[in-house]
Amino acid sequence: VHGFMAAVPFVFLFPIGSIVLRFFRPHPRALQLHKCTHMLGYIMYLSALGMGHFINDRKDALTDGDDSLRHNCHGIIGTVVAVLLTMQVLLAFMCRRHGDFRFQNPRPQHHIWSYLHMIPGHFVISLGVLNGGVGLWEAEGSDSAMLKMYIVVGVPAALWLLITKVIIGCFSRWRR
Repeated sequence: VHGFMAAVPFVFLFPIGSIVLRFFRPHPRALQLHKCTHMLGYIMYLSALGMGHFINDRKDALTDGDDSLRHNCHGIIGTVVAVLLTMQVLLAFMCRRHGDFRFQNPRPQHHIWSYLHMIPGHFVISLGVLNGGVGLWEAEGSDSAMLKMYIVVGVPAALWLLITKVIIGCFSRWRR
């Protein structure tokens, strides 16, 4: 359950929210859909993080606390991702406070807060996806489980990159 709840935001919700905002920007509901998908993903991830810490505490009690890097890396990265996601939420509030997105205008004026929100967002999504593989590695998952996970995660991640960088980028240049 921990892995599923942590994967859904990074594989589906966060990419869908970013695609909707970039592709359907002039539509007045685009921002609402973006906020809903990202807040749902944020809440799901924080729930998964709490489950992960609970599982780790139980495991430490059973194994007398193995402090090796192999058994701590996933939790550390997961906590860093949670901190970065919280920063994303705060930066999103700053974007709205400074009125960066004018949805009636097809070419909104971006402020520094917009870029501080958008650019790290791609990094955080990528880090969250990679942390899933680290979690399987720490759990000593089989090679076939790792391969399946990277196929299930890699295909949507590749589609997200293709859509946001190539297709939307081409349309943006074409509209200008």
